[in-house]
Amino acid sequence: MMRILLPLLLLFFSISLISAQSNTEQNLAFQYYQDGDYEKAASLFLKLYDKDPTPANYRYLYNSLLFTKNYETLEKLIRKNIKKEPDNLTYLVDLGYYYNQTGNLTKGKSEYETALKNLKPDETRIIQLASAFQNYGELEMAAQTYEKGRNLLGYPGHFALELASLYSDLNNPKKAIENYLDYFELNPGGAQTVKNLLQGVLQKKAFADELHTQLLQRIQKNPQAVFYAELLIWHFIQQKNFKAAALQAKALDKRLRENGYRLINIARFAAAENDYDQAMEAYDYVIEKGINGPFYKTAREEKLLAYKKKITQSYDYSENDLLTLDAEFDQFLNEFGITSQTAEVVRQKAELQAFYLNNYDKAISLLDNLIQNRSVEPRLRGEFKLLLGDFYIMKDELWEASLLYGQVDKEFKDEPLGELARFKQAKLSYYRGDFEWAQAQLDILKSATTQLISNDAISLSVFITDNLGLDTTTWPMLKFARADLIFYQNKLSDALQELDSILHVFPTHPLTDDVYFMKAKILMKKHDYTGAAAFLEKIITDYANDLLGDDALFKLAELQETVFQDKEKAMQLYQQLLFNYKDSIYLIEARKRFRKLRGDQL
Repeated sequence: MMRILLPLLLLFFSISLISAQSNTEQNLAFQYYQDGDYEKAASLFLKLYDKDPTPANYRYLYNSLLFTKNYETLEKLIRKNIKKEPDNLTYLVDLGYYYNQTGNLTKGKSEYETALKNLKPDETRIIQLASAFQNYGELEMAAQTYEKGRNLLGYPGHFALELASLYSDLNNPKKAIENYLDYFELNPGGAQTVKNLLQGVLQKKAFADELHTQLLQRIQKNPQAVFYAELLIWHFIQQKNFKAAALQAKALDKRLRENGYRLINIARFAAAENDYDQAMEAYDYVIEKGINGPFYKTAREEKLLAYKKKITQSYDYSENDLLTLDAEFDQFLNEFGITSQTAEVVRQKAELQAFYLNNYDKAISLLDNLIQNRSVEPRLRGEFKLLLGDFYIMKDELWEASLLYGQVDKEFKDEPLGELARFKQAKLSYYRGDFEWAQAQLDILKSATTQLISNDAISLSVFITDNLGLDTTTWPMLKFARADLIFYQNKLSDALQELDSILHVFPTHPLTDDVYFMKAKILMKKHDYTGAAAFLEKIITDYANDLLGDDALFKLAELQETVFQDKEKAMQLYQQLLFNYKDSIYLIEARKRFRKLRGDQL
């Protein structure tokens, strides 16, 4: 028995030893290749390929020989494989590339054309050959391979996505879009795939224009193909051409009797991009369908909120605009009532009354009605209580505000709403001048679960520390906090007086840039944009390296763009922010606005 087992054990040991040695050589060859030592890599891969002619070993050997310009050995290797696998046309591509690298472009082209000529109706071989061309950057040849392959297979739309990608890289809008739409026509369920792929190429105007042209042609040719019209609507939305999107959607809505749901979506996109006029026009289309329409109330409500944003976000609204808007709110609530279903509209009307019309009693009454309504969801009631607390601050009833914040803190102790209540309590203490207690609360809130609350807590905490730490008197901070409070209460002239007193008594205090910035905000609210710009310029000139440098620069650029209509000046300021404030929170928005003003296709 021992005599039989011993040879077997020796044989097993020999195989294991050979296998281990082979693995060692393989690892060493890879290491040489990765290190760029192609001479040693080529020597080892030659041995490895003789023992184990795998595609991976071939490719490493091919590259190593090419990098070391060992052309004689390389050509023998390729031709040996062509002879061994005549159906594998990728070796002809390798040979063609080898000729190109040695400067023999005529022979290289000939080998490529031979490979293409010998292509058979075999999908796997077609993909292999196209991929081989792509690997060498021969995109035109790869495209020709797929084009011939689809003809050989007899499937006109086959390889559409592969061809679309190739023609996109070749900057051929006509062919690229044609293939994307061919794929879309064959796979209407793959609409999202096509949209995702188009997102990249449509950044180029030529591709966007071509998509528009070809979609219109296909819609005219096949008007029953709704998916083309839907893609055209999507395309218009990507271009932020909401008017054209709405026109196309209306045509579909009438033909398919859809009750306006497409227009609701377009209106929402338009409102999100601050195109409030187009949003309201789209909502009007749905409203005109009548009170019995399934989207009537939704359109009425969302149009009203869009109208509010249009007015309050503009720089030139008048009191008459606000009163007209308030009348629209009343009309809506008279029609639908004050209920849990209209809670958001009530909230928005209350904010309009408090923040813009200074009618605090009316705002408080509206929210009280909602808070007392048991059908309003508890979390929403908590939000309303916080807002009600804000209104009491504006009315200068700080104790009432504190009670409401405390109720929400207690009810939602370990939730973001409770954290927001605690932040508002800390801000209230800051307003009162109780900086030590405010700081203690803010330090706890720095680790809040909600990033926004955490950031606000850190910001206010740092502000208090920076402006109290080196001072022997708290008077400037007390005056500034008082100014902050009465600015919040819309007592704009009183706030300016408080700020002026700080500058008069302490003209070089660290708070000076904060004073200038608050004065700029107050003057903007008073529609004195020239005065506001002057204070922002002071900050940019004298306090560029302080915390408010980028805030002032962005706000001034925004004023130049939207109020003074000075496109060049706005671009210059946005660019200055991009260069000088690499870590600014305004960086992304400034870049977007700069590119838009420059006329880039976004």
